[in-house]
Amino acid sequence: MGRFVVLLLGIAVGLVLLDVVSVRSLVPGGGLGTRVEASTVVRDMKDFETTFSRVEDVADAYMIFGGDAKQRVNGFTHASVAALPIQEARWIAQRHPDFHRCASPGSKLAKDRIAPMSFVAADGTARDALAEAVELHEDRLRDDGDRTCFRVRGARLEIESIRVKHDDQDVTRRFAKPLSKTDFYLAEQVELADCAALLR
Repeated sequence: MGRFVVLLLGIAVGLVLLDVVSVRSLVPGGGLGTRVEASTVVRDMKDFETTFSRVEDVADAYMIFGGDAKQRVNGFTHASVAALPIQEARWIAQRHPDFHRCASPGSKLAKDRIAPMSFVAADGTARDALAEAVELHEDRLRDDGDRTCFRVRGARLEIESIRVKHDDQDVTRRFAKPLSKTDFYLAEQVELADCAALLR
């Protein structure tokens, strides 16, 4: 499953990977670059401005199978996660309780249901919580520990436009193909959750 997740994340986060800075070097809420309006969300980056339309509200929990939360001044999102919706995880766990391990016969069921999710954080608190979830997943993975789950409230997003700021050039079509391979979400509230409790 590891190779699949690496490929999945390559699609989800290989958008614009310039000028990487550590999450910890950012003041919470500072340099966020997100404007949340009634029906749109604007991501204001160093060289680009992306406008998303708010499609529908979401409130759900997910199990993480991979992620990236490095902050990039030209990143379209604040975090990308290979995620399994908890309803799907619960269904698989009833048949294969160890499905999250690659050797389990349930791992293929999980792999077929994992989705790439890219999050625009509404504020610094949500951004930091996303980063914390990804970092905890990586720590647990190194220690062969439990999976990490999180809850998120926000909205599903669709891209309306991507513009180059210095000349107001519309480059939406140039990015359409890679961006079509991930789903975008506004994260307004994010919190870590106990996977074992969610799977009951």
